[in-house]
Amino acid sequence: MALTATEQLQLQELGIPSLPYPMDQVIHQIGLNSSLNFQRNTKPVDEMVNPLAGSYVSKMNGTIGLLYQGNNTTIRGLQWLMVSSIAATIYTYAEVSGATEAQALTFFEDEIFQVLENMSLVTVDEKAAYDAI
Repeated sequence: MALTATEQLQLQELGIPSLPYPMDQVIHQIGLNSSLNFQRNTKPVDEMVNPLAGSYVSKMNGTIGLLYQGNNTTIRGLQWLMVSSIAATIYTYAEVSGATEAQALTFFEDEIFQVLENMSLVTVDEKAAYDAI
């Protein structure tokens, strides 16, 4: 990991200074945008024929529903997972905390769909079944 556990906690607490809004709100909005895109483009799944793909869609929609409700626990979890996801990249704490607004948005947009899948507890087999459609 490029960010230590302490640096991750610092990022959670302090955010990214260049963002004009709190980091959790920015990540939530990006999550909503990605969720809406997923729902508009969800592949049709026959759960009787492909139960793993059906489970994938069901899990994703469950998480998306919580995001749409603006559940604070869900939003906080989304932020924690996002920071953990960024921590697993090649970026250093200085690069992330010193990122411009555009760079920060790119970090989040690049990671959001994987974060949503992780939050939904999607398995590798479910994702593979859905992707194969």
